[in-house]
Amino acid sequence: MRIAAILFPELRSEIAYSSLSTLGPCAVVRTESAETTLLGNHPLAEVNRAAQRFGIRVGMTVAQARARLATLEVALVYEGRVREELARIAEHSLGFGATVSFRAGGEEPGATSTGAFFSVVHVDVTGCAGLHQADSPGLSGLSAEEILLARLLARAEELGHQAFGAIADGPRVAEAFAQALVLAALHRPSLARPEAPKSRRLAQQNSEIIQQSSVVPPGQNALYLGELPVDVLPIRTETRRWFQKLGLKHLAAVRDLPRRELAHRLGGELIAVLPLLDGDDRAPLKAYNPPETPEEFLEMEPVLERHQLLFVARRLASRLATRLEGRAMAIAEATLRFSFDASMARGEKSASEAEFLFRLVQPIYAETAIFDLIRAKIDAFDVPLPVVAMVLRAERLVPCVGQAISLFSAAREKARAGLPALVATLTAELEEDPLGDEVGQVPTSVGRLVLGDAYAVAARTRIVPWDYQSPKTPKDLPVRPMAVPEPTRLLATPIPLAQFVAQYGLKELPKPIRFLYRLAQVDWWRSDAASSATDFLLLGGDGLRLLATTPAGRNAYVVLGIYD
Repeated sequence: MRIAAILFPELRSEIAYSSLSTLGPCAVVRTESAETTLLGNHPLAEVNRAAQRFGIRVGMTVAQARARLATLEVALVYEGRVREELARIAEHSLGFGATVSFRAGGEEPGATSTGAFFSVVHVDVTGCAGLHQADSPGLSGLSAEEILLARLLARAEELGHQAFGAIADGPRVAEAFAQALVLAALHRPSLARPEAPKSRRLAQQNSEIIQQSSVVPPGQNALYLGELPVDVLPIRTETRRWFQKLGLKHLAAVRDLPRRELAHRLGGELIAVLPLLDGDDRAPLKAYNPPETPEEFLEMEPVLERHQLLFVARRLASRLATRLEGRAMAIAEATLRFSFDASMARGEKSASEAEFLFRLVQPIYAETAIFDLIRAKIDAFDVPLPVVAMVLRAERLVPCVGQAISLFSAAREKARAGLPALVATLTAELEEDPLGDEVGQVPTSVGRLVLGDAYAVAARTRIVPWDYQSPKTPKDLPVRPMAVPEPTRLLATPIPLAQFVAQYGLKELPKPIRFLYRLAQVDWWRSDAASSATDFLLLGGDGLRLLATTPAGRNAYVVLGIYD
């Protein structure tokens, strides 16, 4: 079982950056309640690298940390927000493996090891490495698993998080190697990167990602674990310090200790440590099952301007597209809800919220398509009150079926890729307008135009929903195939037969004028006046063939078309 462990050493700090006045030394206090007030006796749950250089460590109280550094920024982070962010990352990781799991830092009760304070996402990548090949110079020369891990870390960077990762036989071993990379990065100076051309910047980014990753060959856990520091063991701080006093800095030295004495020292931690020292990791993953209908929610300061709402909408679209990509699904129906300032809504629910429903005739999944859909509605929306929250929810999902790309029709493939976004935008802008008068017909404002098997001008074409499937068998056909040839020309305005003769310079009509046969599709069963007043037939004689009709109650012909 090959497991990828993605560690986020500063996840809470990255979430809290929006509420901090500086990006310098900062620490985070975790809270289970959104109403908690920051106090001096609150313990620090996370410390960024800038603060660690001043001796500030996880577990210190706010008062102790500010005694060391008075300018330290401390932020409260709601744990629900951390779990939501990890769930979003885990959903995105579903595109790399079938099973994902995550754990927020400090979530395990009684955990005092260094790695217990790091948030982690596990991905089961067994058998998935062969799907990843080098597509850039920076990834050339790497194995398939190294490329997979580099792309996982690059995706985490795109989501705005610094990540370290490793792949090994088991989640705890992979997590231990990722922790070793984090500890090594803490002692590595971070230098400002000079501006460089785009190709060189991409190579530098790939190089940095490779430094933040580690891949253990299959079956080699015990061999490679011996080089890791003692700090990666899931043991108490006192036990770790005892190992350091004995001069045991690496796991290989700890593994060589007599097992009887080691068991006496470890006590209850023996069950977790001994299999890890031997490289035996059979810990199962607690699979994360994403909700059936993904939802993105964002609170904000009261805003009233459209450009501010569009900024928030782009962020929601990006987050929702991230979730859809991991599921390989597309949106068929979505809702957008605005929550207004309650102090100005006078307590009425109808005035405090506004909700829009999107029924998409063409499913979409790309970030740009989702944003264009929302933008069309926001541009036409007259914001009555300041908005304090926006919710974007995918009500109905459908599988996103991929299509093969043709190398010889790039322009056609590009146009086809942009069609769903165009159709979704038109659907959002146009209100539903009932078209057609058939019983049971679904009102459609945007759809596909298909040919109708009839000679009535209004029935020559009809609009159907975008996902309309043509009947497969003659029994299911709404109309039967044509039994007569199509007319060459249909006149823009029907002309009486006598006027047709004068207009087209005919001295007289060819004789005899006779009824060839009644057309198969007359729709005589319809009850509307238009169909009952029309009886289609063909006239012919000496090679002249006309499409004509006899209006109800009249014994005269009206020409509709010509057969050349």
